[in-house]
Amino acid sequence: MKFIVVLLFMFSYINSFADTTENSLKSIKMCVDPNWMPFEHVNTQGEYEGILADYIHLFSHKLKIPFVLQKTANYSQSKKYLKEGKCDIIVGDQATEEVKKEFFATKPYFITPRAFVTRTDAVLVHDFSQIAYSGRIGVLKDSPAQVLLPKKYKDIEIVTVKNSDIGLQKVASGELVAFVNVLPALVFSIQKQGLSNVTISGTLPSSVKLSILINKNRPKLLPILNNVIDTTTQQEQQRILSKWVKVKYKKGLDYTMILQISALFLIALIFIAMRYFHIRKLKSKLEELHEVLEVKMQDEIEKNRKQQLLILQQNRLAQKGEMISMIAHQWRQPLNSLSLLHQTFVLKYISNKVNDDVIEDFNKTSKQLINQMSNTIDDFRNFFQTEKNKVRFSLSEVISHAIFIIKPILDKEKIVVHHQQNELYYVGFPNELGQAVINIINNAKDALLNIHDKERIIDICYEENNGKIKICIRDNGDGIPKDILPQIFDPYFSSKLDKHGTGLGLYMSKIIIEEHMNGKIT
Repeated sequence: MKFIVVLLFMFSYINSFADTTENSLKSIKMCVDPNWMPFEHVNTQGEYEGILADYIHLFSHKLKIPFVLQKTANYSQSKKYLKEGKCDIIVGDQATEEVKKEFFATKPYFITPRAFVTRTDAVLVHDFSQIAYSGRIGVLKDSPAQVLLPKKYKDIEIVTVKNSDIGLQKVASGELVAFVNVLPALVFSIQKQGLSNVTISGTLPSSVKLSILINKNRPKLLPILNNVIDTTTQQEQQRILSKWVKVKYKKGLDYTMILQISALFLIALIFIAMRYFHIRKLKSKLEELHEVLEVKMQDEIEKNRKQQLLILQQNRLAQKGEMISMIAHQWRQPLNSLSLLHQTFVLKYISNKVNDDVIEDFNKTSKQLINQMSNTIDDFRNFFQTEKNKVRFSLSEVISHAIFIIKPILDKEKIVVHHQQNELYYVGFPNELGQAVINIINNAKDALLNIHDKERIIDICYEENNGKIKICIRDNGDGIPKDILPQIFDPYFSSKLDKHGTGLGLYMSKIIIEEHMNGKIT
């Protein structure tokens, strides 16, 4: 009974809110960008159309309030009108800190990635940083990208253009290395112009989040518009987007081929995942069997050794968790490339540009990316594989490999590793030494997370003196407190307050260096 009463109250409140809104607002004057398709546009008949126009029509219907277009020559004039109070809102813009100083801004109601386009005959590119300094990069005049790109990529050569059509044409003709804009605008322009020699090569980290800007003298509009944005469903959003970025199919074309290729992608990914988990399962079973045999064969003297093996196993499990995280970092780029490659193929198919060369290039590139992902798994598996026999190895190669394994995590935390490479060789277990180096770098990484006022640096150097090799790893963190220094190599001892530490990393490093490699760690 209480539940029904609450619902009735809620319905009553909503109806009351709508009635109040309808009675208190006769209309909302809006300013727009008159030439920003497919987002918004004012046609020759003076009609407002585009993705954002459809959102406004939807909001107007729900609020039962007409939105009246105030015509302007360009977007700069629209912002001027909003500031002067000649219009109440601007339909779509990014709510940057600078913008919020002048206007109120609703919560974002349309979010889309920012992407870049290159020529199809250019070298395969997946990351914008690969081409940022390769030549002239096009952006829309007065767009946020015109400000954001030079901040992230210093000395980048930016060229501004009037609209997406011109930007894509300049890429097609070779005048620009790439053109940056929001993804729907790029897809819309490529389809409209029927361009076959340009392709969407990737996305940039920053997404475009569009909000409604409101004149400072109309604060009551903010909760009203935020409320109607909250009521917009995903189905309504998808219906609006698909209206302007359409996928059309012509009769007679064999769409089965695209489905088959997509299925091959899925099968390949499943095969790689199954292979990896099969290896993990097999290795786990072998290790469990080894532990059972050890228990049966060992006498009282071997109990200490059994305890050491148990700690080693715990450390390996912790390393496997880190290994999965690092594989995820390494896979992120080729997976994104596969997705974009598939999207490009679909766009060419839509434009009826699929031929034998396109299919051959699609097949060749996709195989390369899948092989890259498979090789990543083998690389990690081999690195963490237990060794039985000592071998002669290069210290430079082992330490470089260890840095490569953990590099994605270091890059994420903006930690720079300086590695002074000398050609020194040693006879022992290279993988175990690599694991000890990773454990120490991990500890340095955790200490450096507290550093915010300077660059985070790890230095690794080594030298030979009187037949002995000394490896030195140092960081510019705050150092180890003297009161815990005697305990740092004890098993299960950890100084990490967040309880993320296992207390095994430095202990296992000590076992590897002192018992397996006849060395000394301090």
